[in-house]
Amino acid sequence: MEINTLWRKTVGAAPSSPQSSERYPERNWADDGLNSPIGRLTQILLEDPSLKGGYGTARLGSEWKRKMETLLGLPGDLRRQALVLASFQFSFLCYLDPRWATAKIMPSMDDEGPDGDAFWDGFLWANKVPCPPLLRRMRPSIVRRISEGSHRKSTTGGMADILLYAWIEWAGNRRPPITNAQFREAIVEGGAEFGVQVLSNFGRRLQRKPISRKTVAAFLREVWPLQKSLKTEETSRALSNFAFRSGDLFPEVAGLIVTRLTSCGHFDSYALQSEEAGGIVGQYPKELLEVLVRLLSEDVHQWPHYTGEILDRLARDPRTGADVRLSRLRRLMGRPTVVPAV
Repeated sequence: MEINTLWRKTVGAAPSSPQSSERYPERNWADDGLNSPIGRLTQILLEDPSLKGGYGTARLGSEWKRKMETLLGLPGDLRRQALVLASFQFSFLCYLDPRWATAKIMPSMDDEGPDGDAFWDGFLWANKVPCPPLLRRMRPSIVRRISEGSHRKSTTGGMADILLYAWIEWAGNRRPPITNAQFREAIVEGGAEFGVQVLSNFGRRLQRKPISRKTVAAFLREVWPLQKSLKTEETSRALSNFAFRSGDLFPEVAGLIVTRLTSCGHFDSYALQSEEAGGIVGQYPKELLEVLVRLLSEDVHQWPHYTGEILDRLARDPRTGADVRLSRLRRLMGRPTVVPAV
């Protein structure tokens, strides 16, 4: 009875409480939800014992749904304080009662205003990839959100993670939640910034666990777009960074990205310089030179700090030492034609 009394008083008083008229665009709605009375009531609902247990035990009862609908029906920011926390559990609520969750929560997914921000802030905060059937329903909204360009980097980063995970892990499904063409569409719609985020996430994933040559090749050959709008200095840095950290996959990766590179300053070559003997510079000098010829501009002041040492190692290698393109790069740096033996 005490909780019900508190509930009625809090919900009754909420609409008349003062609300801030200005919010910073980067502010996450989760911060508002966690630090508000309405958010606390939403958390109490989501911690209800009726939601505990396995299939056939946990359920959304009529009284539970009535209370949640009351919170989601509040005006303005009060609704969003509840929505962001409900969206955090969206996948779970869909599991328990898909009809209710898709009717009461999912419509906010496509909202172009603050309701949409609140939904995605909550959903991505959960850091969970929805099951394939749900992801298939959400995919058009994800691509739309990406194409509109979110003002929150965490939003596009989270969406990049979801699409990448689903594409890698469920590619073999009879009905994969995202196909090569659909993933490519998302990158095209998101532009260079989103493409760089996908490559960055893919690179980190490659460092954490092995990914087959077939999967990496399929991504670069069939997913990564060929549009000129994606052939920028920014994407060239990201593609080369991915390649330099691909280990024994480097020859295949280099061959697939080389025509998609453009000259760019200050790309990251630390992975090359810091590698142990027998790394990419030692094992694949010809493929590496092909990449460097594309990346290095005429302005040596924009070249990475370790470029001279890398070019010296290539010049000492009989497989690349006589290449006239390497000689030209070394002349631009003022390096001698003959490299002393070490």
